[in-house]
Amino acid sequence: SYTLVRAMDYGHVCLPQEKLKEDAMRLLNVGQQSVERALSVLLINGALVQQRVDDVDYIYRPVMLESERYTARRLCEIAQQEPDVVPDADERIARAEKKLSLDLADAQREAVRRALTSPLCVITGGPGTGKTTILRAVLEVLESLELDVLLAAPTGRAAKRMQEATGREASTIH
Repeated sequence: SYTLVRAMDYGHVCLPQEKLKEDAMRLLNVGQQSVERALSVLLINGALVQQRVDDVDYIYRPVMLESERYTARRLCEIAQQEPDVVPDADERIARAEKKLSLDLADAQREAVRRALTSPLCVITGGPGTGKTTILRAVLEVLESLELDVLLAAPTGRAAKRMQEATGREASTIH
């Protein structure tokens, strides 16, 4: 259970069962048998729950499984809403590029457009793929419309990175 709480610091709401056991053995400096016995007891008494997805058993703290399910339901609801479309999105994006001295790649420009014209937009990617650049352009357009913008990220580290990259305050979602 403690291992799952620690994993939350890295943005994980659950862990694959095998990874959880490996991490717990290392973190607690105990053998596999002890970890497996403790995991069985925690699953039986409901302190932890197991969810099977694509032949992988994931272990959750019950509150985190319910939070993940709630979040998924809410995201689906939001995604189905009518968007508040930003007027003249392409023109505003071009102005943001000029003001920020950016030359967005086509995929980045499309990501900015979608963020401005969709009820929900999730921007993901590995390091160096342009997430920060997209975020800066989106913020510039929204602020040019005199909208109040709040930044939030799933983890404290991500919020700190977002704050450093944008110069704007960012919070954790929880």
